[in-house]
Amino acid sequence: MNICAADPTAPSPVSAVALTACSAYRIKVAQLQEAERNDSSLSEVVQHALRVEVGRRTAALADLLTLSPTERLEKHLWELSKVIGQKTAHDEWRFVLPLRDADFALLIGISLRQFKRIKKGLQQSGHLRLNGSRLTFVNQH
Repeated sequence: MNICAADPTAPSPVSAVALTACSAYRIKVAQLQEAERNDSSLSEVVQHALRVEVGRRTAALADLLTLSPTERLEKHLWELSKVIGQKTAHDEWRFVLPLRDADFALLIGISLRQFKRIKKGLQQSGHLRLNGSRLTFVNQH
């Protein structure tokens, strides 16, 4: 369960791209609040889900902040390659990156200029090869 709106009165459009097959359901906050009023156990489930989600996101953010920008990019490329990539015979991963460079830079918390510099360094070191929109990523870990 992922509750997207911290303030149920504020509009908060959320968009996402699913990397795996999934189903998404939208429940109006008013409906959820009414259901919670009618069933106290549902309120406990929602509160527990929120605590777990906050804990997970806090831990993930703390982990990411300990990494250098290059390590963050490599970590995200590795995670993406495992989900949407195809493993080659040479232990490399090929995939089409579903994000523009500017979007990926924003995702990992660096400027576009820094992202391009890091990407170029990964290419020069042989960890990353580009062929059009297709990436080949060699994980060094």
